Amino acid sequence: MANFRKLLFLRHCKSYHQLINCLLLLIIAFFCYQISINCQHGLLPTKPQVVITSVAKTRPAQLLSKDHILGTQLKSNLSVVTESTPSSFDTLSLPRLMSCQKPALKSIIVAEKTIPLMTVAKCIKFCWSETALYAALFNGSSCYCTNVHGSENLDKDSNCNVACRGDLALRCGGSDQWMFYKIAEADGERGWTTWMSYGRTEKDMNVYRTRYRGCPGDKRGRRSCLVHLHKSGSAVKTNVSPLIIDHFIGCFTNQAWDLPDNRLILAKYSVNTTQDCITSCQTIGSLYSILNVKNCICSNSLGWSRPIDTCVYGFGALVFSTSVLKSDGVTLKFEERLTQRQVAVVAHYRGGSTFASLMFSNYPNSLYVFEPASVFGAVWVGVNNSLARETERSRIFLERIYPLWFKCHAQDLPGIWLTKYPGWGNHNSGFSVFNSCKKAVGSLTGAYKCSAFIEEKCLISPVVAAKTTRMVHSQNVKRFAQIETDIHVLHAFRDPRAQLSSRAQLELVYRKNQLSHLTTSCWELNELSTVFNDDLKDAPNTHVVHYEDLARDVISSAKQIYREMNFTLPGEVIRTLQESTGKGKVKKAEKKYAYGTIKNDPTSLIDSWKKKLNHSMVNIADNSTECRKLFAKYPDKFKPLRDMSS
Repeated sequence: MANFRKLLFLRHCKSYHQLINCLLLLIIAFFCYQISINCQHGLLPTKPQVVITSVAKTRPAQLLSKDHILGTQLKSNLSVVTESTPSSFDTLSLPRLMSCQKPALKSIIVAEKTIPLMTVAKCIKFCWSETALYAALFNGSSCYCTNVHGSENLDKDSNCNVACRGDLALRCGGSDQWMFYKIAEADGERGWTTWMSYGRTEKDMNVYRTRYRGCPGDKRGRRSCLVHLHKSGSAVKTNVSPLIIDHFIGCFTNQAWDLPDNRLILAKYSVNTTQDCITSCQTIGSLYSILNVKNCICSNSLGWSRPIDTCVYGFGALVFSTSVLKSDGVTLKFEERLTQRQVAVVAHYRGGSTFASLMFSNYPNSLYVFEPASVFGAVWVGVNNSLARETERSRIFLERIYPLWFKCHAQDLPGIWLTKYPGWGNHNSGFSVFNSCKKAVGSLTGAYKCSAFIEEKCLISPVVAAKTTRMVHSQNVKRFAQIETDIHVLHAFRDPRAQLSSRAQLELVYRKNQLSHLTTSCWELNELSTVFNDDLKDAPNTHVVHYEDLARDVISSAKQIYREMNFTLPGEVIRTLQESTGKGKVKKAEKKYAYGTIKNDPTSLIDSWKKKLNHSMVNIADNSTECRKLFAKYPDKFKPLRDMSS
């Protein structure tokens, strides 16, 4: 650009009469410069490419997707770096693309603005000024600021395809979709935590509040830090006792204080007033006095607590310093994450994933979520090919949703997940406090506030697990396992003919073209077997379990998987597995569950498909190229029907 300026103003603009020439050359120079930038940054549609950019020096942006360009090029005075490979969620910086989804509820909007010449950078800058956590772009010119990651089902990225009015090379949402960017954190390190109100009733909300920032480290590491404590309210204006003003740190989640043999509890008292609690803990010399319902807990650490603003609803513990807070600074001490294993169970629909998940969902004090892929809804308009739909869904899910779950970033999960999903069915474990809190607070904002309880539960649970079907596109699973090496990926594998038979019993669609679905299943299982048995065979975080092995001897299969994970199989899990498979006292609920692959006698399901599927159709399918490949890989597991004994 410097050469253009020299050319224009030194050679051609020496006199007034050459003004028109100068202006024409300036326009040409501008377009040449734009074209060169677009080519360099991958913004031209002929060469799509992912970029990492920045609006400000302290806030670089990064995009997770490698398949679409959705306006991630944020104009700035800094250089643009090309992303070559996906990186771990922990290394991602801000702003970053979170999702393309249906328009959110108006109730979550903090601020909104329509800008005729809208760009991604302008929307982000506006939402920064409004101290929001998310910026959402819509229909090319509208910008919405929220503190919640939307409220509706996630859509495919390519539906956010409306060009920004201020830069046609960029995308600013869709005609019926919002494009959400995470632009700030409320983690207590880079950004302020949520406001924490003092009090035990809703009338106390906003009377006296605190928040903090300046605590380095992530949710996994131990840290002791001097934070900046921001206070809102005073004893004079609010009639709050000076004792509160001098000692109150904030409201924090409190599930960890109910852990058995919690070594962080120095003493526990039954008290009637805040003064009694502070005085009792001062007597034994602890750093903190924690008013947990009617119990007073004295401790030198806040453990795994997360800041939350629900104490006024009766959920959470009020934390005080035993010494007077003479300034805005206060030392906070937290503990290392207790999680010993993180397990992602993946399988095709009706592949036995629920059965396999019993090995982890019933681990004592575990946190387990059943089918979190519901964030997408049932149908994607404009995607008729089911394989293409599930491939795209699995990419978004494994790159953006699963990492949030396993890294304990529950507050970043899509709003629809927080409001509708965790209470579904009786399969989830570890959500009881969150669900009670959500019910008491109400609304989508309430679900977001209460999500801190999920984060704390994630930090203290020895096992954090999840299982999902359909989100198993082979290359997406492979990339996830390679990036998130601290997460064990367990593939539940089942005979494709039994899988199809089970599907056909529940969904009539599978009865219409069994051969087509069976051949597709064989192809998908072949692809996954290549990933797990060849590409990642030496990876310590990938595992395979066959439904047939589980059905024949569930305890031996569970012990084998636990050995591979270098983990001890507890007696509680063994008893649950026995009870669920007829080896002990059978749970009646499991007998009645229509969708379960777990029965009183699961061995009866191994070959039941031979009686339920059309015999001639199965014979034809057995001769398909894809199914023959699969049978050849597992000759001891699967055989063509003609080779089986009657």
